[in-house]
Amino acid sequence: MRKGRYGKAIDQYSELIRMGREEAGIYYRLGLCCEREGMGEEAEKAYKKVTELDADHVDAPYRLGLLAIKRDDAQTAVEYLSALAGTNEDSFDILYNLGVAHDKLQDYEKAVEAFKKAIAIEPGYSKVHKRLGHAYDAMGKHQDAIECFKKAMELEEI
Repeated sequence: MRKGRYGKAIDQYSELIRMGREEAGIYYRLGLCCEREGMGEEAEKAYKKVTELDADHVDAPYRLGLLAIKRDDAQTAVEYLSALAGTNEDSFDILYNLGVAHDKLQDYEKAVEAFKKAIAIEPGYSKVHKRLGHAYDAMGKHQDAIECFKKAMELEEI
C-alpha cells in the first residue's frame, strides 16, 4: 500500500486495471494521482494508455506535454502541445505552455506567436506578458520586451 496522499487512489485504480477495466477515464485519473505523488514516469505511462484508448482525449496529451516540459524535453512537449493547439485554438493553457516549450528550445519566433495567441485569449495574466518580454529580449527586440514587462508590472499592481 502506498503512503502518499493519493496512494490509496493509485492502489484502487491499479486494482481496477488488474481486474480488466481498460477505460481511458481510469487511466487518466491514475495518471493524475501518480503525477501528484511525484511519480512522473508512471503518470506518463498512464496518460499514454489514455491516448491509445481514446484518440480524442485532450487532457492526457496536455498532461504529457507538461510532464515533458518538467523533465526538460521541450521537443516532445512541442509535439504534444502543437497537435492540441491545432484543434484547441482557444485554449490559453495549451498556447501558453506551447510558448514555454518553444522558448526552452530557443525558437523565439514560435514562442512569441504562441504567447501572443495566449494573450489574445487571456490578456490579464501577467506571467505570459513576462514570458513574451523575455522572448522578445532574446530576439534583440528590446523595445518590444520593455513594453511587455511594463504591461506585466501594470497587471501585477491590480
